[in-house]
Amino acid sequence: MNMLITTPDLSSLAGQRQHYAAVRSRLRAAASFSCRTPRQVIAVRILPGHPLFKKPEPPLPMVPVTQESQQRVRDVLDIMSVERPDQPEPGHAQEIIHQVASKHSLTPVEMLSARRSPPLVLARQEAMYRMSKETLLTLGGIGRRMGGRDHTTVLHSIRKHAERMGYFQ
Repeated sequence: MNMLITTPDLSSLAGQRQHYAAVRSRLRAAASFSCRTPRQVIAVRILPGHPLFKKPEPPLPMVPVTQESQQRVRDVLDIMSVERPDQPEPGHAQEIIHQVASKHSLTPVEMLSARRSPPLVLARQEAMYRMSKETLLTLGGIGRRMGGRDHTTVLHSIRKHAERMGYFQ
């Protein structure tokens, strides 16, 4: 069996263009040709006794709406709206940063910087802990207010400060 393999002439620009045109045409031809045959969809009914069989759930009972049930729903909705305001106060997070910075003899700019000296780290951890307990901010929201830190950094800081305070032994 005599097999002759020719290598493309890539030394000239014309040779490169010719080679890549041939490659593109082979790829286009391969994309249009599909070896797969379409699958046939078969409906399968799972019978009782089979491990995947699920019993149909009974419909929920219809309960008459009374004045008492309406009042209970209103009370629950009122409690939910009072205890959880829509927007957390962004000013409170800034107050916490200023309070912790002054307690540790730092500036708020230093607290939000990328420096990792031990006094700064301890102050940041305290501020993140206080924000998690005193505001409704998420971990991501606390991280954004603390200089664009990741939510996992905030979680680590909260745990370290709680451990230092003796909550986790």
